[in-house]
Parts: sequence; C-alpha cells; structure tokens
Amino acid sequence: CSINSRTGDASPPDMTKPRNHILASSVSCQHSSGYPLSTKPSSLAFKLTYNDGHRDDPVGSDFVGFRGACSRDLIAHNVNTHVWCQQPNNECRKFYNNGMKGAYPNFPCMESELFENWQFNGGMYHNGTRAGQTIVIQDAAVGKIVVLTTRRKDQSEDQRKIVGLYEVGKIDNGNLIAHKHRRIRLNKDEADMLDFWRYHRNKNGNTPCWRTGLHRYLKDGQVHRILADVSAIVGGSNKKIINDLIQLHFKNNPVPPASGCLNVKQTVEQIAAQKRKYPGGEGPEHRKLKEWIARHPSVLGLPAASKSNVEYLFESGDCVDIAFELPDGSWAVVEIETTIPYPGAHQAIKYRSLLAAKKRWNLDTGKVTALLVAWDFNENTLDFCRQYSINAWKCFSGNNSGERII
Repeated sequence: CSINSRTGDASPPDMTKPRNHILASSVSCQHSSGYPLSTKPSSLAFKLTYNDGHRDDPVGSDFVGFRGACSRDLIAHNVNTHVWCQQPNNECRKFYNNGMKGAYPNFPCMESELFENWQFNGGMYHNGTRAGQTIVIQDAAVGKIVVLTTRRKDQSEDQRKIVGLYEVGKIDNGNLIAHKHRRIRLNKDEADMLDFWRYHRNKNGNTPCWRTGLHRYLKDGQVHRILADVSAIVGGSNKKIINDLIQLHFKNNPVPPASGCLNVKQTVEQIAAQKRKYPGGEGPEHRKLKEWIARHPSVLGLPAASKSNVEYLFESGDCVDIAFELPDGSWAVVEIETTIPYPGAHQAIKYRSLLAAKKRWNLDTGKVTALLVAWDFNENTLDFCRQYSINAWKCFSGNNSGERII
C-alpha cells in the first residue's frame, strides 16, 4: 500500500462500483447497498483522547482539534489520566517530566496526527509478549465507515461527541486509512449537536459507558442515522460528501430512528433548525412561553384536545415554534416572540405556507391558521397582521388565558 506519510492519502479502488470488502483479518464478503446488510464486516466508532491541537488550521476555522500536540494544560491533564500519554517514551510525557521545557512535542500520538494523516487504529498492547504491537480490529474493512468520537475533560461520558468520520480506503498494518475523497472534519458547533450515545447502546445496559478498548462496532442502521443527522447540520462540500456516502451505502432506504441509550427530546434536525433560527440561543423566557402554550392550546382559543408539535420541522429546514393539529383536521402554526414581534409576523406567513405545502393544500387554504404570540404589540405589527390575516395574541406563560388583539 502506498501512503503519503504526511497527508495519509491512499489510492483506494473505485468505490462508486460494487466491490468486495477487504477485511483487516483478510476475510472478504460481498458489499451490499440497502437493508438488510451484513453484520460482518462492520463499521465502527473510535474513542479518542481529547486533543485541542490546531497545527496548520486556518485562522477562525473553529475545528475541535486533533491536529498537532495538545496545549500545555491539556498535556498535563492527559499525562496524569491517560494510558498512552503516561508511557515513558511518549513525547508529551518527556516534555512534562522536563518541566514543560525544551522542544515542544510535534505529533506525539494517533490523536495528534488524526486530521493530518487521516488514519487511526485500535491502539497497541502495552504489556506482555505483544507489547508495542498494534491491536488489529478483526472486522474492519475497506468501504466501511469510521466514526470519530471524543469528550472534553470537563464533559461526562454521556456528552461524548462525534467530531468527524470517514470511509475506509485502505488498511495497512492495522491502520484504517481514510478514502481521500470521503472524509469530513466537524467544527465545534456541528460536533456539539452530535451526541454519540444518541445512536449507540452497550449490550449490558442503558447507561452511557465506555471503559476499555478504543473501538465499538456499529450496525448499519446506526451508521445510516448518523450520516443522515450529519447531513442535516453540515453545508458546502461536506454535505455533498455525506449525501454521496448515504446514496452509495444505503441508496433510498428509509432512515431508521436513533436507537442509542441517551434520552433526548429533540432530533438533530430540530436542534439544527433551532440553532439557525436562534443563532445566539433560545432565551429562557421564550422557551418558557413556548412550552406553556404547547401544553395549554386553549389559552389561544384552540381546542384543548389539539395535538401540539413543538419545533415542527419542514422539508426546507425551517421550524415553527408550535404546530397544533386540531381535532377537525385543520392546523394552526404558532410563532412566539416576546418583546419584538414584527419579525415573527413575517415568519408566521412563511410557516403557514410551508405547512399548507407539506399537506399538499393550496396556499390560500383555510385549513391552516397563523397565530403570532407576544407580550405586547406595536401598531405597525398589528397593521401587518391585519393585512395578512394573522391572529395576534398577547400572552404570558402561566396566564389562564391569552388576549386576542386581532
């Protein structure tokens, strides 16, 4: 296998065509697209020791790290808590023992080289007759997906994040080397939306727990769900890479739901839509009012039996604060503001049209009502609501009823 030692680029076979998987254990089986898929070979997730290195990264790129040695503070933490970092021959251990003086470590570990060489492996044996040898991942295979996970030192295990992924292009001496055109690195905001335990659970329980070993095998349905969620949050060339992977591996099969052990209320698509809607984060008063109305539709004059859908997602990637399905089959979209309602009036028009389109109704249908909720309204906003048939409601969370202004 010919590999560039600095970039990790390999020359894999043409992966747009059906092919046999190349297993790390030299056992081959036919690749298939769509369900059901083989249980061997397997895609897998790696546990990465957190690294905040950003060597040669563009200024302002805001990646998680994993390119170059860690910061001094993190070197000190990792040397005292992680097995490889504690090894006597590790560059960071030597640097730490020397009082953080002398030559700064370059690429002292797999994590520091991850987004430089784009390869990873199962680690190495530290004791016994095989000490120093790479641990071979028996069911790894060319064409399968590697998911890269980590957590910061201030995060608990249930906060483990996905920071990147790739399709295996080559396997060399136990190293799973990325296909140079099928790999993505996530920035901090993107990674923050992707909790690993949303997708994975251990066989022996429902508690997020990763003790020994650097890898966990993933089922194809788990991988499909992860790829679909990554596609929902990335843009540009990364979105094309992910969508190509989905089409190659799973074609047009329906995406299964997340099946991990993490108890989550929102889908990744909803979280992404909410971040687009509230770039600075949703304010606590807005959230409180939204949740109150979702539980009490009658405060807006809607039937008490109406079914609420909080952060209702549309195909466009937009989401309305609440979409109520009324007992008679009609719908009401509710956009909530607190102190500045005028932008929300425009949003209400958009959501009314999007819901009608989702149901394949005419845009002027009477089956979708738009409601705008705020603490108060100025006359400019009220004039706009009158012109475009938006019901304006003055409402505070905890009130027994709202006051309809229009």
